[in-house]
Formats: sequence, C-alpha cells, structure tokens
Amino acid sequence: MSNYVHVVLSVDIYQANMLSDKEVVERWHRLFKGTDITQKFVKGEIIESVEIAQLKHSIADYRCRLGDIS
Repeated sequence: MSNYVHVVLSVDIYQANMLSDKEVVERWHRLFKGTDITQKFVKGEIIESVEIAQLKHSIADYRCRLGDIS
C-alpha cells in the first residue's frame, strides 16, 4: 500500500509542564486567537484582579489541550 502512512507523535509532558504561563499562552495564540484576557496578558497589559482567576483557568486549560494529541 503505497498511499498508507504511519505517524508517531510523542509529547514530553515534563517539558510541557515546565513552560511558563506566558509561553503556554504564546503557543496557544499561534494556533488560536485566545481570549481578550490572554491577549492582554501576552502584551504585558494590566490584568484586573477579577480577571486573574479566569486567566489562570484559561492557562491551565491551554496547557492541558496543547499536551493532548488525541
């Protein structure tokens, strides 16, 4: 079968977990727009205290999704 290809993917979970929050968000933004809060975070703008919990939740979600190849 000449038109059949096998692809093997591997994720280094340890290295992925060692990325800073900013690196995680920057990598996510390479693929997707992100939220207004994550855009502000990457630009170094001031994040309101009420937005910090949402930002942390988004970063945790992005970190998990970037490491999931399924």
